Amino acid sequence: MAFINNSFRFKKTKPSNDWVVKNIKVHRILSIADIDNRWIIGDVKCVVNVSSDPNSEVCRVLQAKNINCYWFPMTECNSDMGLHSIFGALQILRGYIELRESCIIHCYGGNNRSMVVYESLYYLYFSNWPTPIEDTKVFENSQKGHLPSIDKYIKFLTDMKDNRNIENCFEGCY
Repeated sequence: MAFINNSFRFKKTKPSNDWVVKNIKVHRILSIADIDNRWIIGDVKCVVNVSSDPNSEVCRVLQAKNINCYWFPMTECNSDMGLHSIFGALQILRGYIELRESCIIHCYGGNNRSMVVYESLYYLYFSNWPTPIEDTKVFENSQKGHLPSIDKYIKFLTDMKDNRNIENCFEGCY
């Protein structure tokens, strides 16, 4: 995709907090019935799936409606939740935010992996968390050992935001 690059520097003005909260939605895994529900899909242009299942049938239906689907598989119960998948999901979402297009991030339940990606995206844009850090899924998964320590994870996000070499982003995380 031409609009994706390795930078989080803004080509347009930085989106407002209100815009991100309203237009980047976190959801449970989508069903075929959800696709025709305007309260769920609305004007979404991108669906980022961070579950371990590609949800291929739903993706085919979404693509037929000109909604792009991306799959970045993440796990919940091991020492690497999927840092490379988080990186890829954030890059894709950044491109859509640059274009001011709404997106859905989903996993199975919509309350862990997708929240980690959402909270990370929020941190990239606003240099803080959407809730106190102790209440974030990033913090919870870091404490469980599914993500690097909070300090290392913040360094990962900061390196990504500052457009450092991709290898540098992952340095010290494993």
